Amino acid sequence: MTCPHCAAAAKGPHYVFQRSCQACCARDIASGPHFRRSRVEGKQVKEYRDQLKHYGVTHEAVVRAAEAGRTPA
Repeated sequence: MTCPHCAAAAKGPHYVFQRSCQACCARDIASGPHFRRSRVEGKQVKEYRDQLKHYGVTHEAVVRAAEAGRTPA
């Protein structure tokens, strides 16, 4: 089941995240500076890898969130 914040993000820009939702965590990370820097540098920077580990989110989930156009990354 989709959380209410993910449902709202599917309809347009929505910058509220629920930490217990993996999709929200992926959206949050995808909109952040560490993911953006990783894209620019073409490699996963340490801070980004640390976020992935801390929130238990995969890189693929973050990329999907970014590609869905729900983040400014």
